[in-house]
Amino acid sequence: MDGNALSNITIMGLATAPASTAVTFNGKSVGHGFYNATSQTFFIGHLEEAASSGAWAVDWTLEYGVGSQSYGWLWWWCYS
Repeated sequence: MDGNALSNITIMGLATAPASTAVTFNGKSVGHGFYNATSQTFFIGHLEEAASSGAWAVDWTLEYGVGSQSYGWLWWWCYS
């Protein structure tokens, strides 16, 4: 199993910015992401502590834009 920590996530193809840049990782706040309108990307950094057991070692859910119509989430399920 890969033990490297998850540092950053870039979500591509977002035509509009999320109404809120707040980000949670497994239900815990991890700060705010940054939306780039030119590249239509949403960058989330500094996840090392939240995912210290490894990027793919355990299941995780990342949520952004909570409480708005442009809300999104990513989910990773780890099967070993």
